[in-house]
Amino acid sequence: MAQKSGNKNYLAHIPTSNEELWDALVLAYQMAKRGKMRTADQHKFEVRWYENLRILYFDIIYRTYNPSRSKAFITHNPVDREIFAAPFRDRVVHHLIYGICGSWWNRHFIYDSYSCIPGKGTKVGVERIQHFMRSAVQEDKRNGRSGKEVRVLKRDLSGYFMSLEREVLYKRVMFGLDRQFPDKGYTYRLMEFLWRKIIFDDPIEGVRVVGKKSDWEKLPPNKSLFHQPPGKGIVIGNQTSQLLSNIMLDLLDRYVTIELGFKRYGRYVDDFIIVATEEEYPAAKEVMMEKIPKFLARYGLRVHPKKIYNQRVGHGVSFLGKYIYLSHITLGKRTARNFYKAAMDYSHGKGGEEAIDSYLGMGKYTASAWLNAKVFESVGWRYYYT
Repeated sequence: MAQKSGNKNYLAHIPTSNEELWDALVLAYQMAKRGKMRTADQHKFEVRWYENLRILYFDIIYRTYNPSRSKAFITHNPVDREIFAAPFRDRVVHHLIYGICGSWWNRHFIYDSYSCIPGKGTKVGVERIQHFMRSAVQEDKRNGRSGKEVRVLKRDLSGYFMSLEREVLYKRVMFGLDRQFPDKGYTYRLMEFLWRKIIFDDPIEGVRVVGKKSDWEKLPPNKSLFHQPPGKGIVIGNQTSQLLSNIMLDLLDRYVTIELGFKRYGRYVDDFIIVATEEEYPAAKEVMMEKIPKFLARYGLRVHPKKIYNQRVGHGVSFLGKYIYLSHITLGKRTARNFYKAAMDYSHGKGGEEAIDSYLGMGKYTASAWLNAKVFESVGWRYYYT
């Protein structure tokens, strides 16, 4: 009997035979169609979807599947970032992999891992950090202190996706498969094959570059796959990459929260925060400045040497596009600048109102009415407070 996946957003059952694999592949295809603008590649696949899906199905069961070639380009919002966009056929495979393995991993991640996990995201991450700040202040006050010496420490990794060693990732994935499918049966062998193909595929081989060479000139070498040694780096944007990112840094999460015992810790992709009481602060500083860098170096990862945030709680903290204070949350400075730009572009006919709606949505759960009014005023609009 097929196993329950435990994730209603994806597969109803985890496939345990070729017949069930076909049903799972159809569901993965339907999931891959959701939520993104249709590309010419997707349209081409959909015109003869049944035939194309059958070809993909047989490629998988006969182990002849290989990832297709991606197209690479640079996005500029919110920052310059290199993207390798996988063809639609491979996105179906990514959804299949996530549907089979994602739920198991998501149940094993710590609660305060916020990125790309159902029911989590930036809103939960921001609210949790504010909760940590408030609870640390209350703890200090209960211990006879003022609460003003509570510290927020934040760091991130340098060129995280480009630094990931594929062999290490594969070992981590197999660690999960060994526990999810201890019988080493059909699904285990299927996933071992697909993970190997995805992880060890060289994305720059045969890639189609879209845009101008000058797009890459401002991008530091540690932000581009074109400058990485063999066996290092994974693409940004694929659903499997998002899962692999969490699988890798689950090691960090457990090291900080379980081995070192810090309870006010949170992470979104490669941004991580510790909120420390006055008593905890010396140990927290040592962890952020010494222990975490040494721990991550074992896996070929490097903490960014210059991006170090260490402030008293009263100053607030910038995290996930928001600025978090004890009493309220506002949109972050870079987000606000981009909001101004989007409004100006739209007023000159350069963009759609979807961008404006997006920024208004970001501020929905924050104290941002004043910012909305200023942005609207800057382009001659009127903002109605609700």
